[in-house]
Amino acid sequence: MNFTINGEGYTFTLQVNQSDELTSFTAIKGGLPYVCSIYCQPEVDSGEPECCTPNGCTQGGCGIGKA
Repeated sequence: MNFTINGEGYTFTLQVNQSDELTSFTAIKGGLPYVCSIYCQPEVDSGEPECCTPNGCTQGGCGIGKA
């Protein structure tokens, strides 16, 4: 599945396997490829945020030194 967000310069691509598990989450902007992660913050500020990639989710942020 390819998609954009509010007309931003990135074209995102999600790939899933036959079990609907995420196997790849990438983006292209200006001809450059990016590997993407999904930052999940609970709406109620009672839980730890998680960083999710095709390999699974871990507690903490997605930035360098935060995961």
